[in-house]
Amino acid sequence: MTALVPRHASITSFKLAGLEIDWASLEELKSLRRLKKMTAVGIHINRRWISLISRCSNLQRLYLKLYDGNATSDNAALQKIALYAAAAAWPQLESIHFAEHRMVDDDLAILLSALKRCHFLDVCGFWPRSSQAFHKHFATIETLNLCKCPTLTSMMVQEILSSSP
Repeated sequence: MTALVPRHASITSFKLAGLEIDWASLEELKSLRRLKKMTAVGIHINRRWISLISRCSNLQRLYLKLYDGNATSDNAALQKIALYAAAAAWPQLESIHFAEHRMVDDDLAILLSALKRCHFLDVCGFWPRSSQAFHKHFATIETLNLCKCPTLTSMMVQEILSSSP
């Protein structure tokens, strides 16, 4: 693979939008550990992409809008992302935006439990397990978007607002 960036440069932010990418050609990149922000819009997430992004050990911000395709495969991808975060692949992850993709409650709970701190959260779906896991982030959350959370109750909103500094 031809180097696109001089060896001394360090990419810390990366955006993809609607591209068909040969993920196999990117697997040897050593600079992934320096990546801090990942934006992926309209791409199809597969095992190679999951493997690639799991090596981004300094990832702080993750924005995903998955390819409009099979909801079952989208849920499987989100589940793998939650499990990688839970496995401490991203110890610095603090900002999550899963643009309009509803996560299963258990997977969202795993992800929220794994985060050391959370400053920005934009997710669809908020149910009993994930709302309990979110409690530990009340002190650090700065931006919270729960507009697409139909099961969010008035009591939950009161609890979030009264527990925030």
